[in-house]
Amino acid sequence: MRRSTGFLTLSAAAIMALGACSDTPAGPTQTLPTLNADIANAVADGVGEDVQLMRDLNFGLRTGLLFMGAPAAAPNGPGCTYDAVTGWHVCEAKVLPVGLTILRQYAFYDASGAAMEKFDPAQTAAIRVKRQLDGSVSREVEGGSMTAEVHHARDMAVSGLQGDEQKRTWDGTGQSQIARTRISDASGTRSYEIKAGVTIASVVVPHRNNQDLDPWPLSGTITKQVTGTVTANGESRTIDRKVVITFNGTQFPTATVNGEPFTLDLANRKVLPKGRP
Repeated sequence: MRRSTGFLTLSAAAIMALGACSDTPAGPTQTLPTLNADIANAVADGVGEDVQLMRDLNFGLRTGLLFMGAPAAAPNGPGCTYDAVTGWHVCEAKVLPVGLTILRQYAFYDASGAAMEKFDPAQTAAIRVKRQLDGSVSREVEGGSMTAEVHHARDMAVSGLQGDEQKRTWDGTGQSQIARTRISDASGTRSYEIKAGVTIASVVVPHRNNQDLDPWPLSGTITKQVTGTVTANGESRTIDRKVVITFNGTQFPTATVNGEPFTLDLANRKVLPKGRP
């Protein structure tokens, strides 16, 4: 799999350009009944990673462990170095228990937008995070399995941190590449090569000091403009799908794929069967 050496972000113009593509008018994309569900399953992993970061930050700031594993009082924790010129804490690459390799960097800002070396609950107004994940994923889907090689790059910022906060709001952009995706179930085997422009818009996560388990996002959306190819029944065709995930305060947000609704399970990063939960 091609590995990126830096962080990727997509401008709004680039994301709109992706949306200008359209499906090939004939072939399996027009008759494959599993296409939209396959796309929802394919993007569920990246959505799960985004939400996990949001919840990790909530937990870290509440407990003093910060979301990168470094105490708030000593943000230059293991493998993270502060660069006073850029204002970023840059962390060494790390292999996660699930086998993905993560690169990340983060920065603290006060209300004026000036960079801060350390998090201060009274003065820090926002945190910006750049994160890149690369590796292979494998999981069960309804009636079968899915494997893929993934690259997720995000540039995200959380605001609403200063003072007596009740909620935090996330915004950002990014890109995902989901290569050599193979889905096998009762409907047969399909393979995908996918790219997605990502927009994270006003995703609200409540701040609760007395809660052991951090809550799921209350509202907001993550939109993915998905382009690529699908191969099924020996034929390959281009695809173009708009996926909108709308959060509702539970682990089961709605994901629409070109308007068709599905329910995601954020904890297990997959699509639930129709009619559940």
